[in-house]
This record gives sequence, C-alpha cells and structure tokens, in this order.
Amino acid sequence: MDIFRDERGFEYWLDSDNRTLLQAGLSEDSDSTTHQAGQETRLPVTELRELAIRTAARMINGFEQRLSTLHPLEANDRRRVYFFRWEDLSEPLAETELPPFVQFGLYPDGSIAGYTDTLSVSLPVTPGDESENCVYPPQSWTKAER
Repeated sequence: MDIFRDERGFEYWLDSDNRTLLQAGLSEDSDSTTHQAGQETRLPVTELRELAIRTAARMINGFEQRLSTLHPLEANDRRRVYFFRWEDLSEPLAETELPPFVQFGLYPDGSIAGYTDTLSVSLPVTPGDESENCVYPPQSWTKAER
C-alpha cells in the first residue's frame, strides 16, 4: 500500500497492485479545521446520496450493477458530515468480521470529508488492468513515510 498526502493535509491510501483508492481523509497529524458550509451551500440529502453513488460508480468497477444487492446505511453527525455506506452481506461472516463496504463522508456542500473502500479489495483483480477506475496520484501529492 502506498500513502500520499496533498497540500490540504488529506491522506490517500492506494493499493499499489491495482491502483485502487482504499481510503482518503485528513491525516491524523494534520491541523483539522472545521469545514463550514453556509445554509446557501447545503445540498439536500438526496443530492448528497446521488453524489456518493455517482462517485462510487466512477471509482469501483461494477458498483452500479451491484448496488441493488448491497445493504445501504446512512447517518449524519449533527448535520455537519453525512455518511453513506453500502455493505456486501452476500457471504457469511464471523462475528468479529466486518463485511466489505464502501463509505463516503460528505460535508453538506458535497465536498468529501472521508472515504473508505474495502469493497474493491474483495473484488477479483485482473493483472495489468488499466481501467478508468485506476487511480494515478497527481504530482501535487507527496508520498508519506510511515
């Protein structure tokens, strides 16, 4: 796994084998500032959900085809961050295991607060696949040392 940072203090965790973005959000040592969205920039929850679905469809091969079989969960943190999560419950799990899932944390204006994808890890990977879903870090990201 490769970890990159951008100028805002976001970390991006990429699976180096298939260049899939597994996680994104503020790094633990960054100065987190509270994201403020004025009432005029608040999107309705339906639009935030649609944005999360469109983004997942761009990032995860076959997401739209699998969406009807995934279990949806939604929550919000006092209307400051909205969470949209889809879990794959198709396989039995041990009591201590989490199902594969994809989750978006979105601010009310639609910008991303955080992203986690364990669903892609559970999908078969074709060696050498250079699909549109592969993530290539922009030059503005710097590789983080852990």
